[in-house]
Amino acid sequence: MKLVIVANRLPYRVRPDRSLELSPGGLVSGLLSFFRAAGLQKDEYLWIGWPGNEENNDPKLREVLANHQALPVFLDAEEVETFYHGFSNDTLWPLLHSFPCWASFSQEHWKGYVRVNEKFARAALEVLEDDDIVWIHDYQLMLVPGILRRERPALRIGFFLHIPFPAPEVFLLLPWAREILGHLLGADLIGFHTYEYTQNFMRAVTRALGFEHDMQYVVLEDRVVRVDTFPLGVDFARWNTCGELPEVQAEEKKLREAALGRKVVFSADRLDYTKGIFGRLLAFERFLEAHPETRENVLFMLVVVPSREQVPRYREMKEEIERKVGEINGRFSSHGRIPVHYYYRNLSFPELCASYRTADAVLVTPLKDGMNLVAKEFVATRSDLSGTLILSEFAGSARELGEAFLVNPNSPEELARALAIALDLPEDEKRRRLAAMRERIRRYDARRWGEDFLRALAEVSGRRIELRTRVVTEPLVAAFRAEYRKAQDAIFFLDYDGTLVPLVRDPSLAAPDPELLKLLASLARPRKSEVVVISGRSRADLERWLGQLPIALVAEHGLWIRTVEGTWEQAAEGVPEELERLRGVLEFYVDRLPQAFLEEKTFSIAFHYRKADPEMAAVIVPELVDELVQLTANSPLHVLSGHKVVEVRPAGMTKGSAARRFLRDQSFVFAAGDDVTDEDLFRALPETAITVRVGAKPSHATYTVPTPHDLRKILAAFVERP
Repeated sequence: MKLVIVANRLPYRVRPDRSLELSPGGLVSGLLSFFRAAGLQKDEYLWIGWPGNEENNDPKLREVLANHQALPVFLDAEEVETFYHGFSNDTLWPLLHSFPCWASFSQEHWKGYVRVNEKFARAALEVLEDDDIVWIHDYQLMLVPGILRRERPALRIGFFLHIPFPAPEVFLLLPWAREILGHLLGADLIGFHTYEYTQNFMRAVTRALGFEHDMQYVVLEDRVVRVDTFPLGVDFARWNTCGELPEVQAEEKKLREAALGRKVVFSADRLDYTKGIFGRLLAFERFLEAHPETRENVLFMLVVVPSREQVPRYREMKEEIERKVGEINGRFSSHGRIPVHYYYRNLSFPELCASYRTADAVLVTPLKDGMNLVAKEFVATRSDLSGTLILSEFAGSARELGEAFLVNPNSPEELARALAIALDLPEDEKRRRLAAMRERIRRYDARRWGEDFLRALAEVSGRRIELRTRVVTEPLVAAFRAEYRKAQDAIFFLDYDGTLVPLVRDPSLAAPDPELLKLLASLARPRKSEVVVISGRSRADLERWLGQLPIALVAEHGLWIRTVEGTWEQAAEGVPEELERLRGVLEFYVDRLPQAFLEEKTFSIAFHYRKADPEMAAVIVPELVDELVQLTANSPLHVLSGHKVVEVRPAGMTKGSAARRFLRDQSFVFAAGDDVTDEDLFRALPETAITVRVGAKPSHATYTVPTPHDLRKILAAFVERP
């Protein structure tokens, strides 16, 4: 068994001489930190990704990369343009960072994105063993989980998004949003940095695809997907002790000499419009204007890491930053002291560590960022408990680093005020803030992040495997059929909605098709067989749709029972007076939740919300249930919550109690249902009964099938001639 990482980029960039250097970015930094901390050996993992050049299938390069457990996926120039520069960076990057006005929507770019995701999936499928763990990373490869699940259903698949996931109102602007969400749900586990991003994804899935979620699980037809929060950490031990390295100490000495005794404000970020770099310069300018006494005593060390230099927008951004650096230095330089030292390059590990350790304040002020590890790296280096952190409230790391100075990066004035306070902060207050943040990131470091994710993946994969062992297979159907043929007498209890027919938004449109009517009639034809359709439907619905069949019917969850001969019997004594008093409460909530409606039954009232907005329903329906439960306490009424329906009905009657009226020690008992109301039925039946839950939710049923179509195939097997 090995861990297979699938990411857009390999952890190494290829130099012209075929030598390798580490790729920049939080994804590579985070994963390599996890590998180091977890002590993973070379034969325990493989990294699949693009090496960053447009050469195709270079054998020598493959050999060099293979020695570093890296498998390259080569992209040609067109693929780089449509997949990488186009859909990934011009569509998904701005949209997921909540900058929809910067996003382009190109059908050509989308097709390129699909093609490259399929190429990555094929590369993974060629090397994956059945017991491998696949961990797919980031927005460039959001279709890969679905492709792998389609080709290899048994694989253990995890996906982690390293950038924000926006509110569904923003994400669903994407014309291909539903396709992407559907493919992401091919994973067993989907991880995000913050609870906000996790909830945004859940809301988007519910709104776009209609799948319900229970706590952190999205319930699909045949399995469940866990969606959870895993904030990426850093290699705390490495950063905490980096000051002991001679090369770091040498860099520190150089930096302190260059500072000329001034306090140092440090900032390092990749060139990008989401990082708020220009806003930092504006804030520093406001700071110098407001505090003239600091102009010779404070140095701003600004590092901008090159990125996407071929894109005109980014070139313009770089020029704008450099113009502002020139303006500030032109206005405020004096006596050979330049206030802004600007570097447009990558920093080595010793340089970066030394920069953190010499800084009096670090500015991390993105307009939006998935996590931003710069903030955590700085905190980890400061074993001296000195220095201050000024952090954007819109960075994912702000959820963990609440002792930092949290600022709105859109306000240069607010940032300038925070800088003035931070540089003048008493030492004991610095120590208090840093000690709390350091302890937090020490406990939840890169190793803990990776281990928690993989542990959760093992748990949810185990649930899927356990569920698959309960799925009705062809051999099981054959066994059921053999058992049925040997039986002296048999009875079938069958729920209707979601079991015999698919769930529909409008319950009035769920009439049986001719094939179902024929199937039920055939199932009931042998003398030894009795068929009972046991439903929450009204007596009128069941009589209209199924009344011509030689079967028994149970309506309103057991309040009405019709014999095979066609006689309806009333199981309840009458309509409780309290039910009428609750009608006004139910009507009030119908008015509050658009497209909800009431269904009047003989002994009960059902509040249906299948057509309603799922997010509104998630707020309003619990309020309704809570109020109904309080109002029905110590009354003869019971509040029953089912699939997109809340029903108030007389207490004491359930599908289970109704089923007992039909049980006579039959030698073959079969039952199927899809809802929480069917659990009473499953519990009431003898242990020898064959019970089948339609759908992947936890159940007292012994077996499960994904859809009503699959259940019908089982029933058809009972009526086939030998």
